[in-house]
Amino acid sequence: MLCHQHQSLSTTATYSLNDIWNDGFSVATDSTSHEQILPHRIDTKLMTVVASLDRRLDSALIELALNQLHQKNLSELCIEDLKLKSKNDHSHDSHQYYKKQEKCRTMLLRYQQGIFELFNQQLTSDLTKSLAYDSSDKNIASDNAHAVAITLNNPLALAHQKSPISSLWQALHLQQLLPILSKVLQDTDAQSLWPQILKTGMEDVRAQLDPSSQAFTGLSKSEVSVVVLLAYRLSKDAKGQMISLHDRSLLSEGNDSVAHYIVDLRRHARLINIDLVTVSDVNLQWLLLTAQHLNSIQLLAIISAVPVSANHFIKRLVGDPNADNYREKQQDGSQIDYNESEMSQPTHNEYRQWLSTLHTVMLHDTIISQDEYDCLLAISERWLGIRQLF
Repeated sequence: MLCHQHQSLSTTATYSLNDIWNDGFSVATDSTSHEQILPHRIDTKLMTVVASLDRRLDSALIELALNQLHQKNLSELCIEDLKLKSKNDHSHDSHQYYKKQEKCRTMLLRYQQGIFELFNQQLTSDLTKSLAYDSSDKNIASDNAHAVAITLNNPLALAHQKSPISSLWQALHLQQLLPILSKVLQDTDAQSLWPQILKTGMEDVRAQLDPSSQAFTGLSKSEVSVVVLLAYRLSKDAKGQMISLHDRSLLSEGNDSVAHYIVDLRRHARLINIDLVTVSDVNLQWLLLTAQHLNSIQLLAIISAVPVSANHFIKRLVGDPNADNYREKQQDGSQIDYNESEMSQPTHNEYRQWLSTLHTVMLHDTIISQDEYDCLLAISERWLGIRQLF
């Protein structure tokens, strides 16, 4: 996660869960100065190996690590059994193995607790703080703007530029980690706790994105999530990133491109049978402005608000060579229950339409990046249990 952000890393520095899962915090955009959660050093040898890899392999590497973690059993009962065995065996090896497994469980418990703290800290982040920062610092010198343009036209610079949708990329990997942590630790309380935290957080995010309660009128919870994902991606396209670097605001008030993005949002929503014609331009502009500042935890709540397809709730078969394209998910505590009736459960065709339209939006700037490709596959896996582009 740290290497994927294309930031300079140090083997002596400490990195918190804020840095790993939420791109850290900018002092300029976060006046509340959030406390660092579980700051720790990264093993030097591990960081060196990971940093030397092609960044396009990061998703595959994370998937491999999650599969290996999934096979572990670090439940409290298992640790107690190992402790009893080490006492009975009077063996140094048995004792060392018990202490090692106990240490691993403690580490994962701390990490899980840290993620909960990150949830509580970031789900209610004020999306307007970044807007205020953008507005106060949007006038830069013309020579700097020229330098920015040169940088954007440099293929090497573009290759190492931070992905504009890194927060969504992080959110999709985090949603894979959470149920695995709960399973490995056999923590049933956590399995029921984090979905409820995300559900509550989603309500706050929705209120910030649509303070007038007009933009999402008549939409189901699933449709709201899809519209927000469309707005998030439209506010992050390549043209928008150039505008953002120039005046610190992709869709700043009075910008000539605002109308273009509003039209695009309405057009793509119409592809999935969502009519935004009656929603005012002002409310859609606000949605686009705030959506571009969603952090990874808020995006996780948005993604999780869409229920898994009823056709794909069988437990995922980790390590099954025949399950490469069909990664089946278990519809258990890891699935948020929004108390939606069977009538509001999206149909298989609706899922396909949503995924196809998200694919179209990813092509908004004509090129699909590796991160976008990873995100499309991960969302498909999350909703339909199959890694496929639509």
